[in-house]
Amino acid sequence: MSPAPPAKHLRKLDMETCLSSSAAERSPHAKPSSCATRRKLLAAITRSCFRQLTTKVYLPPILSRLFFRDVADASPIPILIYNYPGAVSGMDLSSDVIIELAAHHNIVGCKLTCGNTGKLNRIAVATRAATPSDPGSGFMCMGGSADFTLQTMLGGGSGTIGGLGNIAPRACIKLIELLEAGNLKEARKLQAVVARGDWAAIQGGIVGTKAALQSHFGYGGYARKPLPRPNKEEARKWRERFEELVALEKTL
Repeated sequence: MSPAPPAKHLRKLDMETCLSSSAAERSPHAKPSSCATRRKLLAAITRSCFRQLTTKVYLPPILSRLFFRDVADASPIPILIYNYPGAVSGMDLSSDVIIELAAHHNIVGCKLTCGNTGKLNRIAVATRAATPSDPGSGFMCMGGSADFTLQTMLGGGSGTIGGLGNIAPRACIKLIELLEAGNLKEARKLQAVVARGDWAAIQGGIVGTKAALQSHFGYGGYARKPLPRPNKEEARKWRERFEELVALEKTL
């Protein structure tokens, strides 16, 4: 397995804002499903603009290997496999499939929003995933939600890519720092607060998270249509749901 490019040289491009023909022309709702369409999109991305791509196209497991290999072969940028069954009618890549795909030179990591920590552990061990204290093979085995950051790190994962970092980035970082320092007791306490905050984010989705950002930090605004604008009562509810986490965040 080839090591992944150094993290400082990587940038992430979410396929939901994928490029149509240039770095300046983006479609916020593009989710191409075919290999041919994906290759065309990848061809429009130059190495000078992006280094890392989060894929969001899913197929049944029987076709997953072919799809990801085909895209990885054609891609000028490294591929991060994004496993999110909740967004694709329950389709879920197994640890066996991801471990096999990890051997491809242009597939440098995975994000497991499935929340399956047993799967994460199997992948992390099989790929010798990078951790904060050990570069390993360079493969990045990432949890997909902040509410199981501690479990991710204890299972040998590389870290977490979670939306809660928009609300409480310091708390998310502190959690990993506590664990790396061997302070498991305090890490557990902090994980409990983070998990409660992340549950609010999961329940509120983009609407709730942006409402909390606006009320607590003065930015965020409204989500784009067709997502609704929260009324005053809803905005108050989301502010309250995040208060514990934001109070902690402001102490760090």
